[in-house]
Amino acid sequence: MFAAVQRWGGVLVRPRATFEAFHAAHSADPRVGKWDAWALTGLYVAGSQVQAISEALAKYQAFDSLAILFNGVAMAVLAPILVGFLAEALLGARHRAYGNMTLVPLVALATLANLLRQQGVQLPGPHYLPEMMGSAWAVALAFWGRARLPKFEAESKKSKSTSSESPADD
Repeated sequence: MFAAVQRWGGVLVRPRATFEAFHAAHSADPRVGKWDAWALTGLYVAGSQVQAISEALAKYQAFDSLAILFNGVAMAVLAPILVGFLAEALLGARHRAYGNMTLVPLVALATLANLLRQQGVQLPGPHYLPEMMGSAWAVALAFWGRARLPKFEAESKKSKSTSSESPADD
C-alpha cells in the first residue's frame, strides 16, 4: 500500500521519475499497479462523490427504484472511467500500464475541491470545474507520456505475436 501511495503522489510531483520507477517495478512484477484503477476510482468516489451517492441512496429509499440507485452510482463513477479510457487510448498499447496512474490528478483535484467546498470556500467557475481541470491534467499527462515514457516491450511483443498469428486454413 505504501508503494501505491508513493506512486500516486510521485505522479503529481515528479512524473518522469515516478513513471520510470513504475516501469522498472512493473517489468519485474506485472502485478504492480494492477489494482490502481479500482483503488483510484474508489478514492474518487470516497473523496468527492459521497454527496451524490448519499442522494442516490435517499432517492432509492424514497421511490424504491433500483434504476435511480443505479443512475446515481453510475454518474458518480463516470468521470474516472471515461478519463481512464481516454488516457489509455492516448497512451497506446505499449504504454497501457501507465494509464491507471493518470487518474491521480483527477482524484486529487476533485477531492481537494470537495474538501474546500465543505469548509465553505467558494470556488470560481461551475461546480464541476475541478473534475474538468483534473481530466485535462490527466490527458496532458497521457500526451506527455506517450512521447517520453519507456515502452513495455514484453507486452507489446506478446500482443503483436498473438495478433499476427492467423488460424490455419483448412
